[in-house]
Amino acid sequence: MAIYLIGYEGRTERPYDQLQEAIDREGGVKLIDGLWALDVEKDATELRDWVHTFMDDVDAIFIAQMRAGSHWASRHLKSSANDWLKSRL
Repeated sequence: MAIYLIGYEGRTERPYDQLQEAIDREGGVKLIDGLWALDVEKDATELRDWVHTFMDDVDAIFIAQMRAGSHWASRHLKSSANDWLKSRL
């Protein structure tokens, strides 16, 4: 399994509920608006392509892998998001 940050910016008026629901179903966690964390058995390209299936061609997508021991800091995240990150990194 690999832990990824998924960032997206919708550039149309399209609702992104389906993407958010799909990430939830996969066990991901919302960190802040437009930024999620997900632990999956995909590489970054596969994950980007999967996210794209829920978005329009003009929307921006960013995928970055994090590893155990990665340094990170947060402020005012929901405790569930912090707990998710702490348990995996």
